[in-house]
Parts: sequence; C-alpha cells; structure tokens
Amino acid sequence: MEVFLEGAPLPSHYDEVAMVQAHGNGANVSTLLPALQAEAAALGCNAVILVRVDQGSSHASATGVAVRTRAAP
Repeated sequence: MEVFLEGAPLPSHYDEVAMVQAHGNGANVSTLLPALQAEAAALGCNAVILVRVDQGSSHASATGVAVRTRAAP
C-alpha cells in the first residue's frame, strides 16, 4: 500500500473513502504508518494520501485520507 506524505505529488485519479488516524505514547513513524495502512486496508483502500505526522517527546500521531486509486478514464 502506498503512502503519500503531505506535500508529495498525489495519484492522478482516486476516490476518497475516509480519514484515518493513528497515535500512541512512544510511537514513531515506523509504527504509525503501518497502523494507517492497516486501517485503510480494512476499508478496502490501496493508498493513504496527505499523511501528516506530529511527533512530540512522548506522544505521536498521524492522520491521512484513505483512498482507492483508479486508472485514468
């Protein structure tokens, strides 16, 4: 499953399904991104776009938009 961080070029054609979130104490990018991917996969999506990660000293969170990419018409 592809992950597109905020500011990265997006797929040209996709359907938005839902916002997805992950957070936790002691969490970091290597634990947050797989959690977002799992949540998106459970919704039948194949990518997460506009992913934003916020990391503090003891807590981190990530949000994104779960999408289904599709071929150009």
